[in-house]
Amino acid sequence: MKYIDRDIVIIGGGPAGMAAAVGAKKKADKRKDDVSILIIERSDSLGGILGQCIHDGFGLFKFNKILTGPEYSIRYEEQIEQNNIEIMTSSYATKVEVDTVHVNSLGGYIGIKYKALILAMGCRERTYFNIGVSGSRPIGVYTAGTVQNLTNLANIKVGSRVVIVGSGDIGLIMARRLTLEGCSVIGVYEILPYPSGLERNIQQCLADFNIPLHLKRSVTQIHGETHVEAVTITNYDEFQNPLKASEKIECDSVIFAVGLIPETELLPEGTTLYKNTKGAFVDENNMTSTPGVFCCGNVLHVNDLVDWVSEESEYTGKCAYSYIHKKKYKPCKIQVTAGNGISYVTPNSISGKKSVTFAMRVLKPLQSGADIRFYNGKKLLFSKHENSLIPSEMLHIKLPRKTIESAEKITVKIDE
Repeated sequence: MKYIDRDIVIIGGGPAGMAAAVGAKKKADKRKDDVSILIIERSDSLGGILGQCIHDGFGLFKFNKILTGPEYSIRYEEQIEQNNIEIMTSSYATKVEVDTVHVNSLGGYIGIKYKALILAMGCRERTYFNIGVSGSRPIGVYTAGTVQNLTNLANIKVGSRVVIVGSGDIGLIMARRLTLEGCSVIGVYEILPYPSGLERNIQQCLADFNIPLHLKRSVTQIHGETHVEAVTITNYDEFQNPLKASEKIECDSVIFAVGLIPETELLPEGTTLYKNTKGAFVDENNMTSTPGVFCCGNVLHVNDLVDWVSEESEYTGKCAYSYIHKKKYKPCKIQVTAGNGISYVTPNSISGKKSVTFAMRVLKPLQSGADIRFYNGKKLLFSKHENSLIPSEMLHIKLPRKTIESAEKITVKIDE
């Protein structure tokens, strides 16, 4: 097998991978260092999921402009080209070892030696098998991302009477898109007592188009042998326990928007996972428990905005560059955990030697607001009041070094 050497290897050429490459290159340019960076992408071009996201809403925070997915992608693709960053498209990373990535490419099967590796493969959609919907597997059952691809890129109409399961953002966006294409979207059914998508998408994609959102209701059975004919809708209580009341709705397509799962299959064996996100356990540099292996973007934790993906990934690229120039790496010993009311928090460990921006989500909506508090044992280190909190919107809170340098273990909690 042929082997090549690169300083920094990035798996995934979507928004996270491109931003990580740009971040690493910016850091290298400051030191006037000719670092070798390689992006491995399974598609025939860069951009990832952005290519099929023809709606706007991207770039407001990162570029101060409202862009479509392709427009946002082009801005990073141009930076990749201008900085002569090497890309390897139509290539699949099949296995990651401590210092080598195995790749099946157009040029054959090769091994790529690296000094630092950044995983930026994004996430995958949960299917109706993941949530236990009964019935056969007739034509007309899709995930929201698949429908987005078929509608926007292949100009394929997936149905005329559509039921959407789950209120994830892609599902909400496709409810609007399919309505504009002449489909009848019967409704969006969410098992939770609150929507799981962004408030702006609830308004712009559902309310503005008179598409009903049904909370505490979900599809429990799909009817039809060869094609979807109908679904059974079941009511739930606030604890997601099914109730007896249900109805049968005729439709020809069922679209699932029931969450995303980080693509962690390429993490080296033995790498520690964080059960709250289903991504990797990372330190303040977004490095995993495997030295030299970093994660960023949706492979680390599912973001609500691509702007946050880019910010996090550029930072990760800079950290990866710094790592390969350090003579000795010292593990971060201050553990960070999610406490009462917090779904997850990253990073999961810090050194206390520099300021850290923490990303987190709350477990449930708190319309009247709450205090996000950081504790070292019983000692309060930092508190910030948020006026309104919902699980779909990620929080970013920056703590200065002087606040955390003496901590032994940090717990993030909500005090309502």
